[in-house]
Amino acid sequence: MISPQKYQMVQRILLLGGLFLALFYFLVFVPLCERVNALESPLGHAWANLLRTRLVDADQGNLNTTPLDLRLRELELAAARLGTLSNTLAIRLSFNSQVEAKMRRSFQLVDFQNERQLRQEELLSAAAVAGVTVAPAVWNGYPEYSADMAKPELLWGHLTVAHETALLAVRCGITNLISLNVRPPRAVSPAPSETAKPLGYELPVTLNLTGSWSAVLRFLACLPVRHGDPLPAGLPELPPGKPVFYLERIMLRKDVPENVQSVRLEIRLLGVSWAPGL
Repeated sequence: MISPQKYQMVQRILLLGGLFLALFYFLVFVPLCERVNALESPLGHAWANLLRTRLVDADQGNLNTTPLDLRLRELELAAARLGTLSNTLAIRLSFNSQVEAKMRRSFQLVDFQNERQLRQEELLSAAAVAGVTVAPAVWNGYPEYSADMAKPELLWGHLTVAHETALLAVRCGITNLISLNVRPPRAVSPAPSETAKPLGYELPVTLNLTGSWSAVLRFLACLPVRHGDPLPAGLPELPPGKPVFYLERIMLRKDVPENVQSVRLEIRLLGVSWAPGL
């Protein structure tokens, strides 16, 4: 027979055990269930979306479509869009077909010197008609060949950028062309690595000129426009060989204190040769 002392001890053990189970239920089991439900909810939504996708595919006859197929379609569509953008950018940045062809052929110094002379004569004639003064520093600033050039074929593009920039300034009605300088081409690489194949080359040109405020505004507005683009009112007709120019640096200040409309512009701009094959 159990003694009263042992009976009371058993009661206390059962009471403490019940209390422990109650605490475990409310403090551990209930929060754990809530956590499981919270984790299960996104899975349930994903499963429902997958089921709806499968039903739609079944209605359309695509019974073999899987989530992996859907992701593959999305990637293929993104690749197609990227390819279209790349082609559009290449067309936008390219020079005219004649210059591009010369840049991809073996460089011929005699042909380049003849072309350089013809471009300078064209600028001289246009400046004479427009009444623009061209300083000797402009003629000396046209790109020239040197034996240490790694890619002399880029001279064709650089000559186009320098000449079309100066010719554009004359067409826009500036007063004086003071100087023109070219800087060495800069490779445009897809990654900061010396071994990466360049996507193209930046062809920098610095131009110093003076003119009225309205003429300078016309000149700046024409820089990013190429032949065939819609032209805002007041801009001159662009020649077929004019490529897109990108502004890198600009300094604008008053030229003559007595004439508030006359300004001096020093500008560094870039032409871009989108020529991965070079």
